[in-house]
Amino acid sequence: MTLEAGGFSIRQALPDDAEAVAACVGAAYRHYIERIGKPPGPMLEDYAQVIRQRQVAVAEFDGAIVGVLVLAVTEEGQCLENVAVDPAFHGRGIGRALLERAEAEARRRGFDEEKIMSVLSWALIASLLGARYFTVPAHLDEGWVEALKPFGTFSIMGGFAGGIIVGGWRMRRLGIDVAAHMDMASFGLAIGTVVGRVGDMFIVEHLGSPTSLFFGYAVKPGYDLAPQHNGLECVTASAGPDGLCRVPGGEGLSGIYHHVAMYDLVGAALLLGLLYLLARRWSTIRYGTLIFVWAAWYGVQRFALDFLRNTDLPGADATAGPFTWNQWTGLAAGVLAIVAVGWIVLRKATPVVSAEVDVARGAVSPVAVG
Repeated sequence: MTLEAGGFSIRQALPDDAEAVAACVGAAYRHYIERIGKPPGPMLEDYAQVIRQRQVAVAEFDGAIVGVLVLAVTEEGQCLENVAVDPAFHGRGIGRALLERAEAEARRRGFDEEKIMSVLSWALIASLLGARYFTVPAHLDEGWVEALKPFGTFSIMGGFAGGIIVGGWRMRRLGIDVAAHMDMASFGLAIGTVVGRVGDMFIVEHLGSPTSLFFGYAVKPGYDLAPQHNGLECVTASAGPDGLCRVPGGEGLSGIYHHVAMYDLVGAALLLGLLYLLARRWSTIRYGTLIFVWAAWYGVQRFALDFLRNTDLPGADATAGPFTWNQWTGLAAGVLAIVAVGWIVLRKATPVVSAEVDVARGAVSPVAVG
């Protein structure tokens, strides 16, 4: 309950308030009957049902309800349906206080688009910087100037890391619940990987070690591969009897390679399906589970797939010891995320996801909470 300067208070409506709410609305709208020839819509509502199904607040003065605010929550946002003040109490700031209550409620429920756009803007810039400069350690042997130039190699793992870290920091700065919104972002991260890998397949990037499997990518003379794989290209004169380029240093081995981008696409699509099933079928799933499931799966996936790119072929990723930089990152992220999922589930470290808790955490929910 909030006590206002005018001596009235604002609180959430209770089921027992239905009759008094209807009376207040009737007093506020009665003068419209003469103008339009019939009672206006708000006077025809069943306020017992309205209080059950929508967000209803009342202004109370000396024990009597003198103002009513009705909010509806839809998939598109929060809708102000009705503000009514008893005419006998006009001029006391009750209407203004109820509208301020509506604005505060909208921000609490996460419908503050400016905050969301701010988070997305910061995360976008951070993901671009992370994607570029995450690769710096792998190119230090080429000199600092080459390693730090703005337009060099990019890493999807660096993009994820930059966007998630800075996006999470920005959420905390703006008072947005991190776990709830990161869970929602996990779907976008999986979809983004699928879309990005489709692009990699078109430009023929992320080829791995040679293979004889039927779904390998065969390089023929004249094929224009991504710049990192220029060393795998050939002209017709240097092709083998099968019409394919040869594997550099492969003693006549046909140039058929693992298309690691395709494998990553398939893995990300399966991960997207898993996230959907968990969100829909796991009735006791807890906040923060989905984002850490995403990190665990994708981290381990990248660690495993990059063994196919850990080669001596032209365009292979730089290594730090036995693994590539992406493998080290994937391994660390995967292990930490698995530990985090175990901590959340076994220790019940966060609440179970529900519409009621969504409201408290500011997540946008398509369910109207009355």
